[in-house]
Amino acid sequence: MRKVLSKVISHPVISGLIVFVIGPSLIAIIKWGFTAVVNWIFSIPELLFSTIILPIWLFIILLITSITGVVFGLHSLLSKRNRIIEDYLWDTFFGVTWRWYQSDLYGLINLKAFCPEQDCDMELKFIRKMITASGRPLTYYSCPNCGKKDLLFDGTLSDLKKHIEKLIERNIREIENGISINKIRVREAL
Repeated sequence: MRKVLSKVISHPVISGLIVFVIGPSLIAIIKWGFTAVVNWIFSIPELLFSTIILPIWLFIILLITSITGVVFGLHSLLSKRNRIIEDYLWDTFFGVTWRWYQSDLYGLINLKAFCPEQDCDMELKFIRKMITASGRPLTYYSCPNCGKKDLLFDGTLSDLKKHIEKLIERNIREIENGISINKIRVREAL
């Protein structure tokens, strides 16, 4: 049996059958398929404006499946957007890394700043120091781990956090409009 299958087809009847029957049949099927597709494409306008009689039960089934498809499609689109926004949980503003959580009910939660040093990732402590000539306080940060201290913002800590929240909300709107998070971070670094 193994010897029969491994031999080349050399019988003239079998070879003729393959060349003259199966070959043209395949070409006819391919040609028929192409013709059917072309005819279907050209009949679309006629199908759109023709009257079709459907039983009411079939119409209801088609209506339910169409509505279900639209609902699931919109849900999928919106959940993808929400996943992208939910992944946006940190950014760098004023040279400091900020982290937070997002809640549907409360918005931004637990906004915290972390040390900008590469080897140090400690939560920063804020110091309100001297008042400027204009009468506004200055907000400094201090890292309890590495000891780094620097001016962060011209204003109070609550003004700083409100400003950071506005920047985050602006970035979220831009993410919703299709701008990449990485492009936003590059722009903020400039």
